[in-house]
Amino acid sequence: MAMLTLARAVRQSRLSRTVILNAIKSGRLPAAKNASGHWQIDAIALRGFIRAPEDRRKSDPGAPDRAEFRALETEGRALRKQVGLLKRQVGDLKADRDRWAKQAEQAGSLARSNQRVMRRANKNLADLRREALMEAKQAAEAAAREAERLGVPAAPPQPSRISSAEWNHRFGLRSLRSA
Repeated sequence: MAMLTLARAVRQSRLSRTVILNAIKSGRLPAAKNASGHWQIDAIALRGFIRAPEDRRKSDPGAPDRAEFRALETEGRALRKQVGLLKRQVGDLKADRDRWAKQAEQAGSLARSNQRVMRRANKNLADLRREALMEAKQAAEAAAREAERLGVPAAPPQPSRISSAEWNHRFGLRSLRSA
C-alpha cells in the first residue's frame, strides 16, 4: 500500500490542502500521522476520494454548489461586461482630454500670435503719431516763418498733447480696440 504526504496528495489530486484536511478529519479520507507528526495518506483511498466529488463537497462546507457556481459565473460575465464598458469610457475620456489639450494649445498659440500683431500695430500707430506730430510741427514752424516774413503777428502756440481719439479722428485711423 503506497502512502503519500499531505503535500504530495495536494499536488496529485489538485485539490486544496484545506479540502484534503477536512476530509481526513471527517473520516472520509483515511490517513494517519507518522512518527514525525506528518500526515500519511493512502494513495488508493485518495484516488477514490477524487472520483467522488459529492463527498468532497460535503467535506468542504464553503465550496459552492452548482446553482451558486452558475450565479457566480453570471455575475462574473456581467462584471467583465461592465469593465469593458468602463474601459471604453476611459478611452473616450482620454480622447476628449487630448482633443481639449490640442485646442488649448492652439488657442494659446493664436493668443501669442495676436499679441505679436497687437505689439506691431501699436508700434506702427506710435510711429504714425510721431510722424504726424513732426509734420505738424514743421508746418507750424513754416507758417510762423511765413507770417514773420509777411509781418503778420504769430498765433499763440497750440498744446502738443492731444488724445488718441483726436489723432484717430484727424488722421482717419481706426482704433485697435474696435478692429
